[in-house]
Amino acid sequence: MRAVIFYILLVSLSVPCFAQVGNAPPPHILNFSSWKSLQITEADNRAVRLSNRIKLVKDGSAKKVSDINKIELEFRVAKNAAQVVRDLTIEDYFNVYLSHFLREPGTIEAAAHNLTPQEVTLLLKMYLSSHEPSDQASNL
Repeated sequence: MRAVIFYILLVSLSVPCFAQVGNAPPPHILNFSSWKSLQITEADNRAVRLSNRIKLVKDGSAKKVSDINKIELEFRVAKNAAQVVRDLTIEDYFNVYLSHFLREPGTIEAAAHNLTPQEVTLLLKMYLSSHEPSDQASNL
């Protein structure tokens, strides 16, 4: 369940909402820490909005138990998602966020310029660890 929530949250929050037309400049690419901060802020805001909505529905004169239960379920999911995004890694940034920009000219280069040296180091380590030879290959 946590993995499904994580995937849905990341995809819904990370899909770029823009369209390039003609020779338009590439979109601004967030570095890892900015992207992660944005994910945390958006997830926290959603949880707060749902919490406020629960209070409004409970304080209203026409309480519908099914409405309250539905919103409370959404709130629990949002609260869980807010916890999950705090654990985002550079690998998530690469696989979820940067992967949306692969086919757009100039965006990966722009991303490279926006990354901090520490983020570049983490990405290189991630890449190298994913291409390590297996133990079986080294025994041949």
